[in-house]
Amino acid sequence: MNNRVADNQMTKSLTKVALASGLLLGYLSSAQADSELDTVTIYGKANISLQSSDDGEGSFTELKSNASRIGFKGRLAIAEDIDVFYRAEFEVDMDGDEDNVFEHRNIYVGFHGWFGELYLGRNDSALKQSVGRTDIFNDLEGDIVGLFVGENRPSNSITYKSSSVANFRVWITYIAPEQNALGQKEETQSSYALVYGDSRFENGPVYLALSADVGVTSLMARVNGSLGRYDVARATGQVDVGGGFILGGIYHTQKNITTQQKMDGFNASLRYVHEAFVVRAQYQSATFDQEGTNAGLSLGFDYTLNERAKLYAFYSGFSIEQSDLATDYDPALAAIKQKYAGFGVEYYF
Repeated sequence: MNNRVADNQMTKSLTKVALASGLLLGYLSSAQADSELDTVTIYGKANISLQSSDDGEGSFTELKSNASRIGFKGRLAIAEDIDVFYRAEFEVDMDGDEDNVFEHRNIYVGFHGWFGELYLGRNDSALKQSVGRTDIFNDLEGDIVGLFVGENRPSNSITYKSSSVANFRVWITYIAPEQNALGQKEETQSSYALVYGDSRFENGPVYLALSADVGVTSLMARVNGSLGRYDVARATGQVDVGGGFILGGIYHTQKNITTQQKMDGFNASLRYVHEAFVVRAQYQSATFDQEGTNAGLSLGFDYTLNERAKLYAFYSGFSIEQSDLATDYDPALAAIKQKYAGFGVEYYF
């Protein structure tokens, strides 16, 4: 497909989206005039980087969209101290590499009140949310999803978040079983978290979480043959130690239910904030019980333009000894080396 045809298709796609958005906003505006509907909020994030990538077979230059997104959300009071809310969020392919411009992210309706919060639909699991802001290279090459399972956004899910008691909250995600292509009922899956504080340090300088997945379908993005159902346990912590330094850590264990293969890993992060400048460093390691350790180091530098936009540069390097779980580990083979370096812009709207 030549560039002119690709551009025309992209233009048509964006035109359709603009028309659909206009019709939706027109309908909601009309409905609001005749009812008590709350205002619809349109939000999103554009995150584009130009980077040199080497997946282990030679380097090349590419543009990455890095989970850029657009969403619609709203909230409405339906009773005293009870609100109903919704979110419809979509990942946007801003670099034009994919045929599908949009992909589903969190899409749910929920209720908020004295009892806490209840989410119905497609949403990040309790374990995924419990990481908070500890994964400081989230959405970039250094994202922990590369070497750990558990970064899931299941559909057909119900998530409950309790009200805060002494700065503690309980999160529970239940994933309803479906029927597979053979008409067989799948197993129930669930995710849990006990959280202390908050990852933005609004209630103190410490954030802690214990979380677990029970039989949740997941994968490691940098490991072939890793898709399967896993039991996972995590301990997460992040501390603002003062002077602009924020330390974070994750201890992670996982077991494949089918193969019984186990893995232990950890992630350590350091962030230093000084006025408009941010320096980031993160190291991740994952060791399998059949031998073989996968590891990654990421370094980054951010310059904040304003409260909504920043420029950034990063480097991520990986050593992948266990690259394919469908084959036996061979210590005689050299580890796969992967390297990524780039710079980009992130803009919230």
